[in-house]
Amino acid sequence: MISRKAVSLIAAGLFATSPLAAQEATPPAVPPVQLRDGSRDFDFERGTWALHISRLVHPLTGSTQWTDYDGTKTDIPIWGGKANLAEVNAEGRAGRLQFLALRLYNPAAHQWGLYFASANSGVFGTPLVGVFRNGHAEFVGPDVYNGRSILVRFVMQSDGPGKASSEQYFSADGGHSWELNWINTYTRTNTPSSASAQSPNAATNHDFDFALGTFHTQIRRLQNPLTGSTTWVGYQGTKTDVPIFGGKGSLETIEADGPSHLELMTLRLYNPAGRQWSLNFSSSESGEMATPAIGEFRHGIGTFTDQEDYNGRTILVRQLWSNITASSYHFEQAFSADHGKTWEPNFVADLTRRPPSL
Repeated sequence: MISRKAVSLIAAGLFATSPLAAQEATPPAVPPVQLRDGSRDFDFERGTWALHISRLVHPLTGSTQWTDYDGTKTDIPIWGGKANLAEVNAEGRAGRLQFLALRLYNPAAHQWGLYFASANSGVFGTPLVGVFRNGHAEFVGPDVYNGRSILVRFVMQSDGPGKASSEQYFSADGGHSWELNWINTYTRTNTPSSASAQSPNAATNHDFDFALGTFHTQIRRLQNPLTGSTTWVGYQGTKTDVPIFGGKGSLETIEADGPSHLELMTLRLYNPAGRQWSLNFSSSESGEMATPAIGEFRHGIGTFTDQEDYNGRTILVRQLWSNITASSYHFEQAFSADHGKTWEPNFVADLTRRPPSL
């Protein structure tokens, strides 16, 4: 559906002038390093937590002024825990904080990517990447703060049953020194029995109201796009859509079976300033966020586009929502290799709402 990154492994050999020299030069066999499966590292965070935040007011200025917030953090598992979404709502004397932390596990690299977005921005920043070791997690990545390129480090850990903590640091000198600027302490309040922290009837920005709830999805997927292929494969499955940010976004997850098992996710965020949506896609296979598609609805049709690399070529990607009714809708993704002059559909889905469980 969306372009994938390939991983290549190159094997190097030893050359010897004679069999005896080769025998003497060959080192003892070393067993391969076994990387641990960390796909369930965030299981301890599932549920709802009371949250206290201490935040440095002016990082990287020499300031020592801190301010406090209190609120809640809710963790929603995705694909049974292979990813998860944390939603934070907190208030303090300095105002209100509302942001998301999306955690995606990359099974090939055995690492997590942490993506953050605020309700005001409606977009995700560059991910922080890292791993858990002995119950302690550390994630690092680049960012821009007040026009300066910096490094960000985020650490977190479980502090025993029902308690956890995390800290954020900035470095403006390439990681030689780190300034603490954010401290979170969490106390569990409950463990949810469902994957959603909110009702599907929560107030939203309305554009994607039609997609909230549970749907049966019938998917057709083109094999080998942009090669002249006419071979399509079919999938059947379930799509679930729940609101987040009190309706300023929504989380769509898809599980479908066909020639393979698909686990897909789209996190939609509304940018109130630009009055546009960003659609952020990932799969359990990649564990990475694709380039977001940006767009809006006009006359009952949603059109969202982005530019991506696909098999070494720069292409345009378009997503369309159409034929929207109270109980069904149509989705289509297409690629263009000629700057939008022509479009080749490659992922088509028809969705029908499932009645609520009795």
